[in-house]
Amino acid sequence: MKIRKLYICLTAAVLIGGGIWHASLHRPTGPAEGMEIQGTEFLASSSQANSYENNSQLIAPIDVKKNQQSSRLRIGTFNIHSCKGLDGRRDVDRVAKCLKGIDFAGLNEVQGSNLFEKQDQAALLGQRLGMAWLFAPAIRQWYWMEAGNALLTRLPVIAWHRIPLVRRVDYSYRNAVQLDLRQESDPENRVIHVLLTHVNRRYDSEREAQLKEVISMFVSMAEPAVLLGDLNSTAQDAQIRQLMSSPGVIDAVGQVLGAKDPERIDWIFVRGLRCLDAGIVENDASDHPLVWAELE
Repeated sequence: MKIRKLYICLTAAVLIGGGIWHASLHRPTGPAEGMEIQGTEFLASSSQANSYENNSQLIAPIDVKKNQQSSRLRIGTFNIHSCKGLDGRRDVDRVAKCLKGIDFAGLNEVQGSNLFEKQDQAALLGQRLGMAWLFAPAIRQWYWMEAGNALLTRLPVIAWHRIPLVRRVDYSYRNAVQLDLRQESDPENRVIHVLLTHVNRRYDSEREAQLKEVISMFVSMAEPAVLLGDLNSTAQDAQIRQLMSSPGVIDAVGQVLGAKDPERIDWIFVRGLRCLDAGIVENDASDHPLVWAELE
C-alpha cells in the first residue's frame, strides 16, 4: 500500500514537473515568414499617446511640426534590457529619458505584458514619449511571457513585417523587423528602408548564421537603407569587417568617432544616407549604451 502511494506521488511529481518544464520552453511567436502588415493598422498612434499628456511622468516630445520641416532624422538603437538598470531596478521612465529627442528608435530585449503590467514595454515607452510604437516579440515562455524587438517612431510607417531568423542549436528564437518609413519633409517623397534585429549571443555558429542572414537582407534592400540593433558582434568580427568595407556602407558611429569609437556590439549601418553626427550615450537605465546617429 505504501509502495503504491509512493508510486502515485512520484508519477504526479513527474507529470507536474514535466508540465512546468514544458510551459517554460521558449516558443516562436508571430506571423509566418514574409507576412506583411500595414503599419498604420497596427501601430498605436501618437494621438492615442497624447491622451497621457496630463501624466506628470510624461517626457515632453520633440516639436513634431518643426521636425517634419527638416530633412534630418535622428535614429537610435537601444538594447533596453527589459528596462532593468545597472542597479537591478526596472524603470521605464529612465529608459524614456534616454530616448528623448530621437525620431526613430529600434529597441531590443523588450518585454511583453505580464501579470502585473497589462501593456508591453514598447507601449509604455511610446505613451511617455508621445511616439507611435510597435512590439514584435520573437519568443513566448510560460504560454504568455513574450520578449523581442520593438520600435518607436515619429515618422509614418508605410508597411512592416517580421522575419524569423535561422535557428539550429539554441533554444531561443530571434527575429528581424523590416519596415518602410516615409520622411514627409523630403521633397522627393522617398522611402527609408529599415532593418531592426538582435542576433544570438550564446553560440557562435548561431550568431554567425543569423548575422549572415541579416547582412544579406540589408545589402539587398533598396537605398536609402538602415540596419540597426544589437548584433552581438564587435568590429573584429569577420562579417562586420567585410560589411564596413563594402562600397556605399557607412558605420555611422565609427565615421564620426573615428579612433575614439569604443568596442561595441550595437550598430547603425546606413546606405544612401549622409551621416551628420553620431554618438554613444552611457546610462544607468540598461546594461547597454544608447547608440544614435543623425542622418540626412
